[in-house]
Amino acid sequence: MNPEDELRLGVIHSKQALLAKLNAGLAKVTHADHISIYKKWHNITVIEDIDYSLVFQVLGP
Repeated sequence: MNPEDELRLGVIHSKQALLAKLNAGLAKVTHADHISIYKKWHNITVIEDIDYSLVFQVLGP
């Protein structure tokens, strides 16, 4: 994966205890889990459809 595909989190200073818990949870995510999550959330389908309505308006009936 490319660096631009990585997600990042931030924790405000008043919630520093949360940071250790987040890091521990993230450390348990396997590479296979990472790939599965990536595929689920980055599933993009491009549908290319041409709109001919302007052509018909210009050419007329």
